[in-house]
Amino acid sequence: MADLAQWLLYVIVALTVLLFFGPIVAIVSLIGRLEIGSLKINLRHIGRLGRAILGIIGIVVWLSVYIPLVSLASQRIVEISTPTPSISAVNTSAVILTDTPIPAIPTSAFTSTPTNQVAVSPTLPLPTPTLAAGKDFEAGCISQVWTPYRGGSHAADEKGCWQLFDWGISAQSSSLLFSQQPPSDESHGIYISISQNSIVEFTVSIDRLYTPVDANPANLAFGILPSDSPDPTKGILFLFQVETSWQDSPVFLKLRMPGEKLSGYLGPHYQYGDVHKIKFQLDGLLLTIYRDDEEVSEPINVPFSSRAFWIGYTVPSGGSISANVSGLSVQQK
Repeated sequence: MADLAQWLLYVIVALTVLLFFGPIVAIVSLIGRLEIGSLKINLRHIGRLGRAILGIIGIVVWLSVYIPLVSLASQRIVEISTPTPSISAVNTSAVILTDTPIPAIPTSAFTSTPTNQVAVSPTLPLPTPTLAAGKDFEAGCISQVWTPYRGGSHAADEKGCWQLFDWGISAQSSSLLFSQQPPSDESHGIYISISQNSIVEFTVSIDRLYTPVDANPANLAFGILPSDSPDPTKGILFLFQVETSWQDSPVFLKLRMPGEKLSGYLGPHYQYGDVHKIKFQLDGLLLTIYRDDEEVSEPINVPFSSRAFWIGYTVPSGGSISANVSGLSVQQK
């Protein structure tokens, strides 16, 4: 900064000197003679026109030097008058290290909620409610109140509905549908636990039930099983069963007791397309089965205390089934 100020001083002195140079040149050119002490200038031997030209040249030269110097001096003055920010050095010698711990700032100072602020909790997806038995079929779902039986591993979809299409079991058109033509013998179903005093009602309709082997029947079965060991062979089953491979083979109504392979015949044959209302009524140890409000047999003694209601089918290889169950309701007393 000192060097700049000294340089500026020299420029100002030079400008002061040059300030008088222009007028002196003009005077000498006009008068033709100038004496300042020992300095003597005599231009009278040059004609007046020549002196005028010489004066003009001198003025031009003077301006070409004087004007840039004035501009440069102005810039330097602005630079000097503008303060330059400086960074102060930190005096590290003033830092004192001690063993005294710094008190912790409580996190509540940063997380406290103003009293007038309402806390808003994030919206979480609500769990899908499990539909009751029968209501689920109407909604096009086999809900998880039912348990799939025997063979395979199945998972519920995002709505909590079992996907049993590979078994030919599905909930559609407000009904539980059975539609299967298995390449090998198949026996599948679903069951739900019920109390010792319950009423289960539904309607059933069969469009096709076929077996290609006389000794291997195909059937649609409803029944009461022990819920702690839900094996259809251990339960009381009400069957719609085809036993021969004839094209017009009759569909028998049969009742099978626990552990029995053969079944007793009940009433007239079933006619394809007919819709029948079926009711299972449990009263403690006794089970009464109704078809269209008529008992199909005398009350049956139930030899197990834990109860489950079963819906399923058995179809041999090459056979087929097409049936639907609708209007199902379970009333537990």
